[in-house]
Amino acid sequence: DDDSDGPLGPEGDAKLDTEEAERREREEEAARDADLPEPLRAAKKMRQEMTPEQIIEKATEMKNEGNAAFKELDGNKAFMSYMQAVVLLKGMERDPENQFIHPKPTHTPAQRTQALVLFDTLYCNAALVQLKAAEAVSGADEKKRLLEEVVEGTEQAIKMNEKSLKARYRHGVAKARLAAFEEDDDTMEAKLLEAKTDLDFVTQEDNKNRDAIRELRAVMEQLKGLTKKRNAAAKKNFSFANALSGSTEDKPVDVLKDK
Repeated sequence: DDDSDGPLGPEGDAKLDTEEAERREREEEAARDADLPEPLRAAKKMRQEMTPEQIIEKATEMKNEGNAAFKELDGNKAFMSYMQAVVLLKGMERDPENQFIHPKPTHTPAQRTQALVLFDTLYCNAALVQLKAAEAVSGADEKKRLLEEVVEGTEQAIKMNEKSLKARYRHGVAKARLAAFEEDDDTMEAKLLEAKTDLDFVTQEDNKNRDAIRELRAVMEQLKGLTKKRNAAAKKNFSFANALSGSTEDKPVDVLKDK
């Protein structure tokens, strides 16, 4: 039989696989975009039409608009301005000197450095807005959602700069607050230990940071409380088990007793 119209061979199959993966990625991205608020969709479209230099300039402008809104106590506007700038900068965290990155970024190493500084500021400022919003709301579900957003945003900042003190502090605070929503002691302890790790780092790097010291002490007290609770439960279980056996300990046998 003539196989000239058959399979394309390994190279052809690989090309089809790549095209299919790219098509799925475009569809998934389009689905994600549909869920984005309009200002964020607009920022993404804007990014595609701007040079790296223009992107940094516009993102800085958006950051300043967010700061102004925050000072005016308009948290929603401040948060949206910060996130618009994040969307606008997306991609500029990639290293243009990394030969394995494709397609190759069009920004310079210096512009990447500027973008990383902006990312850190934007994520940390957005986290502050959400932390304050979480303090203000009374509903447990909304409070938890805001705190989870703080964790998500600060984790992005930490990925780019693990030594960011503001990111580590706000991540630790959010984790500590989220621990209160846990009914299981082990899960609560895990969140508190994550918070402790962050706050330990901050206080070691800045031993005059009163907020971090206060938060760390509160976390330590909560951890101590969990330990006391466990010890009390263990003691109670031990006593109950001994009561069932009718003895607190095995009686020794006197092998030398006179007959």
